[in-house]
Amino acid sequence: MWVATFENIVPNVRKVFLSTNHPEGFCEFLNLAEVEVMSECLDGDACLTGFGCDEGNVAKCKPARQSSTLATRLNNTVVAGVAGKAVDGKESLSHTECETNPWWEVDLLSPREISEVILHNRQDAFFERLNGALVELIDEGGNVVGSAQHDPGVDGSIQFSWVTKFDEVVASRVKVSTFHGNGECDYLNLADVEVISTCIEGDACLEMEQCIYGNVAMCKPARQISTMQGSVAANAINGADSLAHTNCEENPWYVSRIFICTWVVYKHIFSYSCIPCLPFTASLF
Repeated sequence: MWVATFENIVPNVRKVFLSTNHPEGFCEFLNLAEVEVMSECLDGDACLTGFGCDEGNVAKCKPARQSSTLATRLNNTVVAGVAGKAVDGKESLSHTECETNPWWEVDLLSPREISEVILHNRQDAFFERLNGALVELIDEGGNVVGSAQHDPGVDGSIQFSWVTKFDEVVASRVKVSTFHGNGECDYLNLADVEVISTCIEGDACLEMEQCIYGNVAMCKPARQISTMQGSVAANAINGADSLAHTNCEENPWYVSRIFICTWVVYKHIFSYSCIPCLPFTASLF
């Protein structure tokens, strides 16, 4: 082992390059059993999370739903604690209404071998709401194949997060719930939910994606100037291999309503038009 030390901290380094030199006419192999680069661990680094290189949070950016959603008005803006805020990788909060048995669920989209589920609690107030939380692993058939429940008497109160471990249980959905008896109700708040498994293609933990963008037009109301042979406007935003098709028009148009103002960062528009092809225009309102 050889340790290369630097007298001063070198800032803003993105790559570490290692090489060997050999006399002209000679060659040799370069073998490395392990390379360690010592620096402060940041969010997402394996030295901070303790996960292996192929493991990560497979719940990030996945579809999520909950029993209800609390919406409040803040400075003339409606803020909704939607389920997706617990898997968006940001400092946001999912928030149900006050219920006897509030629940939250994420769909991993395929069966995964789950080793850990980490619940991150809200940090501003009401920490006790997450105490007694039940975590259930559900397979594709809807069966509960693994579960763990927080016990405040044994585990203590959940202040920042609660980690529950599983022995590589195969499941496709993870459900979090709390229960309140005697006719009482409470809210379920989740700052973040991590489901630890091997990252595969399409997972944000493998591709280092941020899940702040998506197709906000999908399933929204749509209309077009005319319809040819039943190819209605909704066919373009239903997520299936179908086609919206107008009659041959001098100025054909199509519009989808998004309901709220949204920054449109990129769009994929597939057009099939009368021949010859005419210039295509997309307008944002």
